[in-house]
Amino acid sequence: MNSNVFYIIKKNQILWGPHDHPEAFNDAQLLCQESLGEEIVSEYPPKGRVWDPTSEDWRSKTISEKVLDGEIELSTRIVELKFEIFKFAYTKCELGVSFFGHIFQAREEDCTRMNNALKKVELGGQWRGSWRDRENNWIEISVPQLQQLALIVGEYYEDTFRTARVLIDELQNLSINEIATYDLENRWIEASSNEVP
Repeated sequence: MNSNVFYIIKKNQILWGPHDHPEAFNDAQLLCQESLGEEIVSEYPPKGRVWDPTSEDWRSKTISEKVLDGEIELSTRIVELKFEIFKFAYTKCELGVSFFGHIFQAREEDCTRMNNALKKVELGGQWRGSWRDRENNWIEISVPQLQQLALIVGEYYEDTFRTARVLIDELQNLSINEIATYDLENRWIEASSNEVP
């Protein structure tokens, strides 16, 4: 054990402790080996766990409970949420947009590739006449259709990351309760419906 202080618990009861004597710890280990359902913990209640009266057992705390209890620092949770927001936005772009009955991804690299293809045509290059959809099938499309697709994909990409930026920027202004109970999907819906065109 990392700590000198320890307890013996059974279910949600402290049977023995707190103790900090090394010989008492050895005795506690022997006692727990002989009895079922007892454990040695360095703090009570055990860190990261909460007593569940329904199951009459300890369960892991939720992220919300850890934030509210201070086991996860607010600044750490905000960094985690920023990462979750960007991951959510990237996933939305990977899922893509519908265009003439096909789904096309709307990631940054897709926008760049479409822009490069259109620039090539603009400079006199030849259009090969197809573009890959999300399922990696080559779909025949004309240059005007590619232009329209590029606009749709570009707008979707911009809107997605604008919403992500709005959510990230608002994190610093949220209360600890709002951070602890942060619901990304609902916040996303709210933020994307409140966007200025």
